[in-house]
Amino acid sequence: MSSVLALCGGLLAVLASARLFTNGLEWFGRRSGMAHAALGSVFAALGTALPEASIAVLAAVGLGRASTGDAVSIGAILGAPLLLATLGFALLGAGALRRDGRALQVDGFGLQRDLVFFLLTFGTATACGLVGAGRLLRAVVGLVLVAAYVLFVVRVLARAGDEDAAAADPAPLLFARSPGSSWRAIAIQLAAAVAVMLSGAELFVHTLSGLAVRLGVSGFVLSALVAPLATELPETVNSVVWTSQGKDTLAVANVTGAMVLQGAVIPAIGMWFTPWRFSTTEGVAALLALAAAAGILVAFRATRRLQPWVLVAAGGLYALFAFWVF
Repeated sequence: MSSVLALCGGLLAVLASARLFTNGLEWFGRRSGMAHAALGSVFAALGTALPEASIAVLAAVGLGRASTGDAVSIGAILGAPLLLATLGFALLGAGALRRDGRALQVDGFGLQRDLVFFLLTFGTATACGLVGAGRLLRAVVGLVLVAAYVLFVVRVLARAGDEDAAAADPAPLLFARSPGSSWRAIAIQLAAAVAVMLSGAELFVHTLSGLAVRLGVSGFVLSALVAPLATELPETVNSVVWTSQGKDTLAVANVTGAMVLQGAVIPAIGMWFTPWRFSTTEGVAALLALAAAAGILVAFRATRRLQPWVLVAAGGLYALFAFWVF
């Protein structure tokens, strides 16, 4: 019971600090004159990725038990793409079926762009893990993936233009005494967020590693199935709400946008800080995420429609994986 409470406490600390950190970054960008589009696209994605990144890095550098640290790190990295590409899309499909059963109305160009980028970047990272690429090659590929993501963001923002010029201000800064924001308040909030995030991630990694040893279960399995449910599912629920409101493009872009970052930047962390050599279970998890994304892309290109039943079918892959590992 104490381990469960510690896991929940660690995850809650990481999630809360990620929100706090993102809010501070948004105000930093606003005070420094950064474009509205960059604030929404870059910092929102960063906030989504921070929980997985913090757990993955702290596990990889040795804060977990030596025998499970790498497994916990790789699990946190692979679990997010797996959940988003399967269960995340399935929830959108179920929401559309409950609404009216019709195909989701989405931006076809954006959907295909995001899925193709995910398949290329995450597919490259997966290939490195399957063949057990050497340290130098992993370091280079990781840099290429991060550079590719930066280029992707630049291209997306360039296409968006100045459409977000009238975007609203970020939510009020928590550490500010007035509705505005000072550099001092921003700095204090960012520092506090980092401290809480590191503490929460350390608690989660230590507890999860110890729990895996006591239960005789792979640290990868626990981190791949437990951590993403807590860190990614809340974001996915937002998409379900948007689907119920008829905002299909926004709902789907929320999922595919997270997949883009989780398929490029976060795997780079794994290639830099872990051996990045997949076991059978790890390889299956990565390949299932790719299979789900590829299936959705092929189905859309074939019909030019995003059918709800296709998305629900993708969720079956997540269920099969969970049943197999347990």
